[in-house]
Amino acid sequence: MTTNTCNPVVRIEFDAAGTPVRASILRTSCDDRFDRALLASLYRWRAEGKALDDLAHDQTTSITLEILLR
Repeated sequence: MTTNTCNPVVRIEFDAAGTPVRASILRTSCDDRFDRALLASLYRWRAEGKALDDLAHDQTTSITLEILLR
């Protein structure tokens, strides 16, 4: 990573099974290579919990996260 890193903000949209159906970078890390790797990694996430249990089969829910880089 370059020395001018920023804390990226990402959004992951999950289906009722807890699998990501969409992921996006809302704010860059200021490093294109890191952003590409980060985006690919978001599709490996899994979710569980009440918010997913309450979804109909064709619905989704999303989370937005700020990744703190040091």
